[in-house]
Amino acid sequence: MRLYTGGTFRTDEFQAAVSRPRYAISLRFVPQSRDGELAGIELPNELTAHPDLLFARALKAPGDRTSIAGGNPDRLAVFALARPIQDPATDPGALQSEAGRLSQSCQEHIHYAD
Repeated sequence: MRLYTGGTFRTDEFQAAVSRPRYAISLRFVPQSRDGELAGIELPNELTAHPDLLFARALKAPGDRTSIAGGNPDRLAVFALARPIQDPATDPGALQSEAGRLSQSCQEHIHYAD
């Protein structure tokens, strides 16, 4: 993750969450949807205001070119959610599902120039 975020993703909240074994964490990269020049990416309010959000960051800027064949280095954004596991019976898959839904929501806020 350091490679693709420039090594600056460590927020106090992130460090606190990963150091506690009673938290479920879901990390998602937002993939590029096609080849082309990025006109812009907006992180949706439902992500940035999400109560489980640890961090969210755009990895590409307007004018950057992306390619499906580019793989991980061409990912557009990254975010992480963390949720306390208060009951051992809590389903950690629920957080994964929520992260997947939010990643899909991000796709609706990607704009290409060409």
